[in-house]
Amino acid sequence: MAIPPNRLPLLLSTEDYNQLVLLTCLGSQDPALAALMEKLRRAELCRPDELPADVVGLGAWVTYHSGRGPRATACRLVSPTERAPRSADLSVLTPLGTALIGLRQGCRARYRDPRSGVEMIFVANVCRPARRYGASGRAALAADPALGRDATGAGDRSTAGGDRDRPVMGGVS
Repeated sequence: MAIPPNRLPLLLSTEDYNQLVLLTCLGSQDPALAALMEKLRRAELCRPDELPADVVGLGAWVTYHSGRGPRATACRLVSPTERAPRSADLSVLTPLGTALIGLRQGCRARYRDPRSGVEMIFVANVCRPARRYGASGRAALAADPALGRDATGAGDRSTAGGDRDRPVMGGVS
């Protein structure tokens, strides 16, 4: 029996979990917070250094496809306080951000877009910064040239348009 896309198992680091719980406690009765709280109740937790490299966490760059067409979109999932104006940052408190947190590369999920109704997303790629996630993040960067470095760690290609934190992701058009 297939698991419905909105009930997939999700994994969070204890660090992200604690930060997200704090956000929900400080917030109002916003429906976005209710959706996030539901995900937090279902989450399996692990230490930050044990979080697999293909899981979406705070600070991760995510490439995803939506039902709006074949084009992939890349964004960095952040808390609302970390979001930079005019950037590719996506707040975890948006419906899309809440849908992405805790998913693994290759997973699909549904979320309710306020403008277009129920949407389906597919997580195509995840790249987490090594400074936040330790060895698993560094291993992902070293193992996959599409995530911003070649396999030797030399030849850093992690800049795009002057944004030094944004890795160049393969397949994004």
